[in-house]
This record gives sequence, structure tokens and C-alpha cells, in this order.
Amino acid sequence: MSLNPDPRKFRAIGSPVLRKEDARLLTGRGRFSDDFNLPGQLHAAIVRSLYPHARITEVNSGRASAMPGVVAVFTGKDCEDDGLGPIPHSPAPSTRTDLKLTAPDGGPIFTGPHAVLRVDKVRHVGEPVAMVVADSREQALDAAEAVEVGYDPLPWVADSVAAAESGAAVVWQQVPDNVCCDTTFGDPDAAAAAFEAAAHTLKMTFRVGRITGLPLEPRAALASFDPRNGRYTLYAGSNGAVRHKHQIAAALGVDSDALRILCFDVGGNFGTKNRVYTEFCLTLWAARKLGRPVKYTATRSESFLSDYQARDLVTEVELAMSAEGRFLGYRASNLSNVGAWIVSLSPLGKGIALVTGGYRFQAATARARAVFTNTAPTQAYRSSGRPEVTHALERMIDTAAREFGFDPIALRRRNLVPPDAMPFTNPLGVTYDSGEYAANMNRALELADWDGFPRRQASTRARGLRLGRGFANYVESSIGAPGERAELTVRSTGTVELVIGTQPTGQGQETSFAQVTADLLGVSVDAVQVVMGDTDIVRAGGGSHSGRSMRQAATILYSASRDLVDTARAAAAARFRLAASEVSFEDGVFRGPEPGQSADWFELAESADLTVVREHEFDEPVFPNGCAACEVEVDPETGFVRILRYVAVDDVGRVINPLIVDGQTHGCIAQGVGQALWEQCIIDADSGQPVCGSLMDYTLCRADELPMFDTALNEVLSPTNPLGIKSGGEGPTTPALAAVINAIVDALYEYGVRDIEMPATPLRVWNAIRMARASRGVPTG
Repeated sequence: MSLNPDPRKFRAIGSPVLRKEDARLLTGRGRFSDDFNLPGQLHAAIVRSLYPHARITEVNSGRASAMPGVVAVFTGKDCEDDGLGPIPHSPAPSTRTDLKLTAPDGGPIFTGPHAVLRVDKVRHVGEPVAMVVADSREQALDAAEAVEVGYDPLPWVADSVAAAESGAAVVWQQVPDNVCCDTTFGDPDAAAAAFEAAAHTLKMTFRVGRITGLPLEPRAALASFDPRNGRYTLYAGSNGAVRHKHQIAAALGVDSDALRILCFDVGGNFGTKNRVYTEFCLTLWAARKLGRPVKYTATRSESFLSDYQARDLVTEVELAMSAEGRFLGYRASNLSNVGAWIVSLSPLGKGIALVTGGYRFQAATARARAVFTNTAPTQAYRSSGRPEVTHALERMIDTAAREFGFDPIALRRRNLVPPDAMPFTNPLGVTYDSGEYAANMNRALELADWDGFPRRQASTRARGLRLGRGFANYVESSIGAPGERAELTVRSTGTVELVIGTQPTGQGQETSFAQVTADLLGVSVDAVQVVMGDTDIVRAGGGSHSGRSMRQAATILYSASRDLVDTARAAAAARFRLAASEVSFEDGVFRGPEPGQSADWFELAESADLTVVREHEFDEPVFPNGCAACEVEVDPETGFVRILRYVAVDDVGRVINPLIVDGQTHGCIAQGVGQALWEQCIIDADSGQPVCGSLMDYTLCRADELPMFDTALNEVLSPTNPLGIKSGGEGPTTPALAAVINAIVDALYEYGVRDIEMPATPLRVWNAIRMARASRGVPTG
């Protein structure tokens, strides 16, 4: 597809247009799921498992049912008797270019059915067991405490490495060794030959811990059922109402046309809300059975227990290099903790495809394994799977540079894929579309004042502190659901209505989609009204995930706009009594050859139906890329780490709105740095209980703990779509983990610290210093 839109004519694209939605959101006029109420509504509360693994011996609801305001108590047996099925997550990446994951025997992967309420067995703390419905939320919560569930505790396992060992507790009998996926990619024999020829080899293991997305808005659902037409309605925030509609309908056992989902403003996602939750199905089912609307809103503690969580990967990696520092071979073995059942294999599949990053290797091989454990299921989280593998690769490069006598920056430069090699196919068979990786590095090093580091380091040392610097390159991918639909209608009232199937969760798409539409049609941004979130209006679309939204939207808008111009040109030709070929179009105006033969969109819409609908299947991947540089100050007496500088340079393809992209960049950095320094979901080793149940127990970074970021964009257009867009919502998270840890290790290398597991808390840093000094015979007192 050629890059034929003329950027010289763009007025809105590339401009920092203020977000259209902000005034509404900042003045309390947002429409979030919990803002909606219906007459006569009831309230639901969920009874959740207290055990990581147990048989359910009984569910006694007698005392709860007798409590004031209680209307019903539902169990898994009730759901089973009424024909409710499991939620079909379709967890394996399945577009044309995705690497295909398989079970250990090469066959289909057993995913573990996701029942809306468990009948026989629970497999993680917080799994739904029963639902109480009452007149008020408080009454429902009180009654939920009174539901008596009998449990027969079973052996459990929470750690992925332990789950894969012989004799581990079995999560599903269908997978007695807990290993549900095991697939090898690349060329193992060629990689082995590269290692045999290498002058230097290095092997390390990295554990990237479990975190959770914590969107500001907890999940919520308001459901109703109309017996007159047999239709359900659900108000629920997600990344895409259309995608959820089909999965929820399948679980309910109804046709998808019988379900309407309303999803308007969504208070954050990051992947956490990509998949269907049981409460969406349960409230709809209960609304039908009880003849009244049913509402559910999660507490923050419930979110910590039952939100789909993230990361949790153990990776063993090996690097082979020549004497001159050329990368020869790379081997990776990745073990993903998918939790109690599989919601998504995207982190494993997307990560394994990019283990070699933006570097040239003669050969590589990568093994992708996933195991069941007695923990909450994991799901894609910002840059799904790529921060984990990038962390391993970039830590390996820094370590190899130190141990084999290379400059870490020069070593990276020597092995980067050059621009003239694009499109470039990596050793796993994945083809990158475009990129200027060396240019990214040059700009980042300039912004970071890399050459001025020794002066700052000496000043810091004089104060008894240690200064360290870290760097990391990255390549990530964006594919996502390939289907999208757009409907454009010009109204004679002076507006252009865009109905589109993707769904914003805070990314400013009402503005950026309007910018693209405005430039393609030659109208003002303010004239474009974007309609999303109602599945009775928006009938198809893939939602916001995997960095797909702007690229997919712009691509289909480009096609739909051309169709609309053709439709309007025909209308103008009829108006002027000309052939369509005699009518020109420029800057929103259609003109004939004679004076007076002109009409704009809105004048034509007075007498013509200017509506077009376009659908497409577009699965060409793009590969955003960039780098990060970080400078930290470490107090060796306390282990406290303070970030002093942070630089990010990103290639997102064509930038539609640099203001919005900068905002996305800042959020990406904060989430990556947060995992590197503070965030971690901890499971008690003796009981299997999650320790982090509130924001008192789980540390999020605060604004005063981060420096002002220095960011820059390197716009290298993608040849895969008309506007050359890649993705701007996930990439900067990808190198953040490695950049921060590289900086901390750099600061502490003089003590003999070789690596630090994340999060690099003060205690962990302090202990690393003491252990390193002790191993070298240096007193630690």
C-alpha cells in the first residue's frame, strides 16, 4: 500500500491538538460504568475462594438468604443447571504472522475452562464461588460474608519453576505436569554451531516478577434484561465492546444479537480489561432470572485478588559472541506463569518472537513454555511480553560488555540492524517493517549527556553516593485483532459522524481519530464527531489493544474517506450536470470547471446521502522501536535508589498528535520504572495467600519519585499502511526495566554486584551490596 497521502497538505495530523474529551472528563461529565443506574436495580457481591486450591464440599446459603434485603444467592450449580458455559477467551495469538504456540505434544493447548462460578474445585484465592444479590450494595456485601462454603484444601503451587518440576501439585488433571504449552522456534542446530564457534559465551537467568495493571477505575457491570424482546443490555468498561459481546453471548448460550453492550468512558486498562470477567456474565444472567437490573462494582481489594495480572516470566538466556564482539548466537528458554487457567498466551507468544530485539545474530532458538499455577490468571499488559525479553537481552549485553572487555554502547552499535537491511527478518522468522535504530541511539545519548557522565559521577561520589547509567534498545510489535469497521456520514448540519469499532480507554482517540478524518476530508477537527461503545450502533471492530487502534483506524478511515469522496463527487456531478471525472476535490470543496460550480460537504449533504461503510481484515504487523537511557543515584548505606535522568527516544511511525503521544510515553515510562523499582504481587510461601490486597501493600510510583522526562520521536514511516503509522501506546515501557536495572548495576559494579532482581527495592539493593562484598571477603559490618 503506497504512502500517497501528501503530508504537505496535513493540517491536523502531526499537530498537538488539545484533547476534545478532556473538558468533559475533567468536569465530572464522564460516563464510566459505575456512573450508570437503572430503576429498580439490585446489587451483586461475589463470594470468593479463601484457598489457593481446594475441593468445594458445600455451599450453604441459608443464613445469607435470610438476611435483610437479600433477593437471591446463586452458586455454580445454579449456573450449571441453567446451561451457562465457560467463557471462551481464545487465548493463543492467531493472526497470519504470529508464531504458533502448541501443547508439548504439538497439538492444541488445553486452556482450562473458565467457569463463571466454580462447582467442584477452586484454583486460586479470589476465584468466584457464589454471587449474592440484594437491594443495596451494603446488604449484598454483608450477606456474602454469611455464605458458608465448605472446602477440602489441596496441595497448591504458585511459582512457575516449582510448578514445572516433577511431583508438583497438579492444577488440572488434564495436564498432570502443569506444562500446558511447549514450543521451540528458530534453528537449534544453527544456534548450537554458533556457540561452538564463539570466542565468548554468557548464560544468565532472569525472573521478571508478577505485577497487576491497577487501572484507576475498577471493573463494573450494570445488566438488564427485557423479556418483551429477549434482549440483554450490559454497561461495562473494556477495551472493546464488540469483542466482549460475542464471548459473553457464548457463555450465556444466546445469539450475540440478543446482547447490547454499552461501553463509553473507561478509566484505564493497560490490558487488564481486555478480556471478559465472570461478573459480566453473572449480572446479565441474574437480571434475566430476577426480572430486575443487577449492578456490580469491584472493590480495590477485589481487584487485587481477581483482576487478570501480568508479567511473571522466568527466562534462561545464552549469548555467543566473536572475539571482535559480533553477536553470533542466542538461546532463550521462557517459562510463563499463566495462572489457574489460560486467559491469554499473548505475553509468551509476542515476547518469544522478539528475543533477539533489534540486533543481528547468525542464529537463534527460543523455547516457549507455559505452566498452570494456583494464582490469578495472567494477561497481556502494556507491551505484552516484550519488556521481559528485552530486559533479558539488554542485561545480557551490558554484562557481556563488562565481563569480556567491551564498551556497552559500542557493542550495541556494532550489532544493530542497519536501515538498509529493512525489511529485516530475525532468526525467529519475524520480519520487521522499518527502523533507524542507530539514529535512535544517537539522539538518546545526546539528550542524556552521556559524555558528561564522568563529571557527574565524581560529584556524586564526593557526597558518599554512587551514580550509575543504563541504556537499552527495544523493538516491539503491533498486530492485534485484524478486523475493523468504520462508518462515515456527512450531516447537512455541519458535522461528520464517524462510527468506529475500536474503543478508547484513555488514549484520546476522540481527538486523534477526528484529526485523521479532518485531514482526509478537508474539514475542521471540531466538525468530526466520533461515535463508539454502543454495539447496537458499532457492529464490528477489534478494540484497543496491542497498539492497534491508531493504525487500524487510520487505515480504514483512509479507505472509507476515498469511498466518501467518490460518493460526494458523484453527487456534485449530478448537481453541476457534469461527468464525475470533471469534478475536482480539494480542501473539503468539490468544484466543476465553470465559475459558481462549487459545493462543500455540508452543502452536498442537503440533497444527497453521504454515508459510506467500510470493513477490512488488516493483519500486517508493524514494529515500533526506540531506546531509553537512565541515570540513577544509589545510597550504598541504605540501598535507596533515586532516578535523576530518564531519556526516551521512540519511533512510532507517523505521529498523529505529538501531545497525546508524549502523554502515552510518560505513562509507559512510569509503568516500566514502577516494575523495575517498586511493583510486585507477592504470594505468601506458607499459605498461598496474596499479600498485596490494597494500595497499602502494593507500591505505585508517585510523581515526586520520577524526574522530568526528556523524550524525542524519530518518525520512520511504516510501508505497511497508508499513513505510515506504527504504534505509540506501549513501546516506551519495553526498555524501561532494563534501562533502570542496568543503571543500578552500573552504580554498584565496584562492589561486585552483577545483577539485581526486580523490583530493586532499597532492601534488595542493600542486601545485594552486602552479599557481593561478603563473597569477595570484604567486611559488611
